[in-house]
Amino acid sequence: MEVFQGETSNAVMLALLINDLRNPLSAGQPATALQNPMQLFAATAFHGGAWRTGWKFGTIGPCSAIAYITTGMLVKLWLVLYSVLQCLGWAYALLLLPGGPQNADEIIARFTYFQIAEVVHAVTGMVPSNPVTTAMQILSRVGLVQVVACATSSAAREKMLPWMTLFYYAWCITEVVRYTYYALNTFGVQVFPLTWLRYSTFLILYPLGVTGELGTVYSALPEMTDMAAKGPCGLACGTIAVVSLRLGFTCLLGVYLLGFPLLFGTMLAQRKKVLRRSSAGTKKKSD
Repeated sequence: MEVFQGETSNAVMLALLINDLRNPLSAGQPATALQNPMQLFAATAFHGGAWRTGWKFGTIGPCSAIAYITTGMLVKLWLVLYSVLQCLGWAYALLLLPGGPQNADEIIARFTYFQIAEVVHAVTGMVPSNPVTTAMQILSRVGLVQVVACATSSAAREKMLPWMTLFYYAWCITEVVRYTYYALNTFGVQVFPLTWLRYSTFLILYPLGVTGELGTVYSALPEMTDMAAKGPCGLACGTIAVVSLRLGFTCLLGVYLLGFPLLFGTMLAQRKKVLRRSSAGTKKKSD
């Protein structure tokens, strides 16, 4: 589509069109089901809508330009800021771990709760992640943090510490690598060693993390169930205890055993795909 008016360049036009076609919340996105044909002419879908219907137009409205700036720049800046903050938080927790996992409890809890923002990112289309899968992963981590917060007796803590050390280290190392990768990738910066770490550390850290998580839950269950039996306790602690009483640790172990091969296999397939593409890109640049 050629734009003849002087106030609008073809570069801007192309950028707005690409935004509409890639944005899953835009009616101009070809995969979006339309409830009303007039959706195509909304300010945030006008360019993609014209593309879908084969229309031509000569100028654009300020609302569309503002929408592009918002989604193309402000969202990107927020995602980078979020990734940097998370990276710094998990790096700080990693530095505290040699003194004992209890030293990192608070910082790990805070940045785990902060990860709930990733569900919002997925739901709003800021990132191309599956909202359901993202929510399940984040909520499972929040549940583990609540388990640690619920079991406070010295006996429970003594049993939990070795297991907490395992999954705390697994979480911290994974997140430092992951958020560093995300921050650079948002700006299109690809560093092969970092990409390799992003898609390779899980081979060791994922099994270690799962082992630590299960050991922590198993060690904390007696105290949590006792708390629930004696009377009202915190909402999260009580819920976890009741679920544990009804389902039992065996059922929880079964869920992990069923889910682990599926997730691990998916990650292996993704690793193969990404590393092959990244290696090919690096080789092409060197040539």
